Amino acid sequence: MRLIILILIFTSSCVSAHEKEGSYFISVTKITNPVNDLGKASLWYAKVLHLEPEDQDDKSVKFKVGDVELVFTKSSERYPPQSAVIYWQVEDVEQDLARLLKLGATLKKPLTINFSGKKEAVVTDPFGNVIGISELTD
Repeated sequence: MRLIILILIFTSSCVSAHEKEGSYFISVTKITNPVNDLGKASLWYAKVLHLEPEDQDDKSVKFKVGDVELVFTKSSERYPPQSAVIYWQVEDVEQDLARLLKLGATLKKPLTINFSGKKEAVVTDPFGNVIGISELTD
């Protein structure tokens, strides 16, 4: 499954407003997700991404997905598993949703058509992190 981060596109008015303040967001470079079991998360995401970790130690594991670093760290009281939804672009939402569920994710939001006409669904990984998938369109 080829995953590509879905990047938010800011309108020119948003960029203009941010330029006046001196900075604005350009792109996502790293996503860090705390998990309770780093070993299991590493194995699960290796299966989901069809990638081996780029770097791993006893405190974190890093995958490189396109230009984005996807990092998992040991959760703590300060950094529990998150509930932010990060949408990944996929070629076939139905197929990838079925595969995520088979690998142990749980359905959070069933397959729907979003306001821009794209198919999307949301799952929770076995470690409490929320993952959105959105279909790649031309």
